Amino acid sequence: MQKLKAAMQLSPWFYTFVLISLFLCFVTLFQHELRSVTLFQFELVRFTSIFNLRNENNLAALFSGMFLFIIALQAFDGWGFNRTSIPRVATAWLLLSFVLLALSLDEIGSLHETVHPFMKQLDFVGEWSSWWTLLPFGLLLVGMITYSLVSLFRAPGQRTTVVLMCIGFALLASVALQEYVEQNLDWSANRALRFFKARLRPVVEEGTELLGMLFLLWATLNSARGGLSDRERARFPVLEGVVSWRRPVLLLVLIGAPMVAYVTVNMPETRHEHGAPADWPAAALYLLAALGAARSFFVSGHRLGGLDWALIAIATLGCASTILPPDSSIALPAMTILSGAAFLIWFLGPRYLLNEYLLAVIFLSIGLAGAWLVPHNDIIVYTLAQYTALAMYWVNTSNSPPSVQNPRIPAVTD
Repeated sequence: MQKLKAAMQLSPWFYTFVLISLFLCFVTLFQHELRSVTLFQFELVRFTSIFNLRNENNLAALFSGMFLFIIALQAFDGWGFNRTSIPRVATAWLLLSFVLLALSLDEIGSLHETVHPFMKQLDFVGEWSSWWTLLPFGLLLVGMITYSLVSLFRAPGQRTTVVLMCIGFALLASVALQEYVEQNLDWSANRALRFFKARLRPVVEEGTELLGMLFLLWATLNSARGGLSDRERARFPVLEGVVSWRRPVLLLVLIGAPMVAYVTVNMPETRHEHGAPADWPAAALYLLAALGAARSFFVSGHRLGGLDWALIAIATLGCASTILPPDSSIALPAMTILSGAAFLIWFLGPRYLLNEYLLAVIFLSIGLAGAWLVPHNDIIVYTLAQYTALAMYWVNTSNSPPSVQNPRIPAVTD
């Protein structure tokens, strides 16, 4: 129980996600009633639809994907905490971090819904059903999860974490079962089934998914609990992936962004009904940029200044802008305005030296100019969105303090 109490020291962080999840479920459940509500002759449902968990490419789907991404960051802290003392446990946390990153990508990019049509378009799967197409990927993820949880279960002080993670992953897995039932059950058989499908099924399915994420967040809090606990800051890494991934991410995005954009644009038409894979790198990088601007608070508890909050707001708006389709009339102007605002703050802020952001300014200026000169090109817009987020992430973390941690801290017992 000591471990559970220590984990809940991050209750403000945890309960923030609880409240947001409850709000999204509430909007989804009462979306039908909200259609008749008007506010100053404005139909409220036109606003609340972006928080409806039934829909793709909205703020609700973005929140779910970034929720998993933050859990992956906390799992990565488990690797950072154990890498020099218990390598087997560190490897387990690293694998769990990769699994959660894959789930985050799937949540925003809708890979499990688009990979089968895409592979069928390439004539790789013939007449296979979508379930058989996804089976190899599912088995790989299940194998990584099983190995990681068994390794953690054998380590001292990790059994409570394993129990919470088993509950979390079981809830996420049950969503796939619910989708199978949805596709194979005759919902028109009686009135109760028709009502359940129309009103309750979406919130049950999506609520189950969010509940599973909350259990996973709770399970990983112990690895990153120094983030909001003054007593623990010197003992535990705090979202170390924000700074540890800088150079690999820079190289990966510079090379991979155009390829991801090309694949996204050339996916089957079902892409327009679901999420776009190219949205995930941009959203994740914007989130990392926001966390980078706030890192001094997470690591040392120092109060953030006005310019720090401005950078966090810009990165958050950038993350939200990834729900815009590339052919939207405001997608490119939004990137231009957000980039200009970030450039201005870097110039005014004493923390950022000219050599830290000059290349980013030049690179993005050329990219934005090219995008304006070649309009209505989805590949360019998708690529530039990733590069804009990358520039903000790189500069915002250019002088971020690392976590201070002892090389060996006694394990917390169950």
